[in-house]
Amino acid sequence: FYYHSSEASFNNGGISTDLNSRHGKYVLPEKVKGIVLERFLEQNFQDRLSKLKLIKIDTEGYDRHIVSAIKDLILTYRPFIISECFGRMPAEDKLAYFDLLKEMHYRLEYFSDFTENAHFESIERSSDMLKWKHFDFLATPVQ
Repeated sequence: FYYHSSEASFNNGGISTDLNSRHGKYVLPEKVKGIVLERFLEQNFQDRLSKLKLIKIDTEGYDRHIVSAIKDLILTYRPFIISECFGRMPAEDKLAYFDLLKEMHYRLEYFSDFTENAHFESIERSSDMLKWKHFDFLATPVQ
């Protein structure tokens, strides 16, 4: 993949299979190698996986794909998940993301910010994923 950023510090960007991308004018000149996260964790951190309690994902619209790719890991260890629902994600992708997490027995809550006074609101139905254009949510495993 190529890594593109809107900042010269490369702090805010995304990946693309294409050298030209909407993520920004700064690009790493060489491709970045992708890894299979679940395999990497099992090979390098097997002794710590039982302590996995939180996964944070912010991949500019690819969050659902990440969760799907590590579904077995999530079902085994049942971590909390903080994820982004990217504003440019098509509605059908937002609905599918909700369905995926519900199928995995997670409860979703919108939250307004990463502050102690953040507003939380339950996301009960897939259509609730369309209430906000771009937002973060907490997915809590249902016991």
